[in-house]
Amino acid sequence: MKRTLFLLVAGALTLAASTPATGIVGTMHDLSPTGSTKATVLGVGSNGVADASGNYTNTATGSLNQVCVFCHTPHQKVNAGGITGYDKTVPLWNHVTTTSTFTPFTSANLVQTAGVPTGMSLACMSCHDGTLGVASVYNKGPYGSAIAYNTSVGDHFLLGDNSGRMAVGGYNLGTDLSGDHPINIIYDSTSAAAALKDPSTLLATNGLFLYSATGKRTTTNGDKVQCGSCHDVHNWQGSTGLSDGSFLRYTNVQSALCLSCHNK
Repeated sequence: MKRTLFLLVAGALTLAASTPATGIVGTMHDLSPTGSTKATVLGVGSNGVADASGNYTNTATGSLNQVCVFCHTPHQKVNAGGITGYDKTVPLWNHVTTTSTFTPFTSANLVQTAGVPTGMSLACMSCHDGTLGVASVYNKGPYGSAIAYNTSVGDHFLLGDNSGRMAVGGYNLGTDLSGDHPINIIYDSTSAAAALKDPSTLLATNGLFLYSATGKRTTTNGDKVQCGSCHDVHNWQGSTGLSDGSFLRYTNVQSALCLSCHNK
């Protein structure tokens, strides 16, 4: 009996050790004071203490270090941000949605036409176009009336002006997407000119997705490529525990991610 128990425990420990480290907590999408960027602080005064250089030391613990609140809320505010009803950009969306005018990718060689960001891609750009603070949310939850930014984060991530907007370059893609991989574009593997692989194999092989008009993840030919086709916003290392991270769904070592779709 003891030997059996030992083997079970040893097997469980081996499995735990080999399980990919995934999730959002502690990653760059964790904008809480304990996230990797420490982009926000819990306010000035009782929740945060500024030193002589203006840097903050987080003094709050427990549930105050919220992670999901920067994108989602269990109880949406109705008619917020000039939107009639509830903002359905993504489920239980809590972030202010960008109203920027985007320039999509164009090329004479494209079989289909890329569109401007919609749905989940628009949600991504609500931070990554650089026009809104990353903590521009409706329901601030336990943070109270305001979420303060850590101005010491520096230009490698946020502007140092307490606006919470992403610094130019890098993570800030801006509104001109003419130099970025096309999104909101139909995936048509039936076109020989497109040279794309059968999308029904994407999920089974590399865990990639297309998106339907209603925002559901699919692997159906004729649905669209969106930001979430290549990126999993909730997993820095993707579902396969990638060492290269960047929220990629699959590794791009030797262009493997690209070749998941492109038949080259």
